[in-house]
Amino acid sequence: MNAINRPRIPAIIKRPDLVNPAKRSILTIIAAIGWILWIYLIMPLAAVLAWWFGYQRLDLFILVDPVRTAQTL
Repeated sequence: MNAINRPRIPAIIKRPDLVNPAKRSILTIIAAIGWILWIYLIMPLAAVLAWWFGYQRLDLFILVDPVRTAQTL
């Protein structure tokens, strides 16, 4: 089929008011759960990578000795 015979179906809804509010709420909750799971799974990996490159806890350097931190800056 060529472009002339195919129906034009937009990939993005340009009228969000046409989406059912219940469906929109469910999709928002699913998206939020997805982001929370993604962050929950990626944070240990980020911690291991930071540890691998020598990062230590922030409070060891900045919160315990703020005068030295100010002198370093």
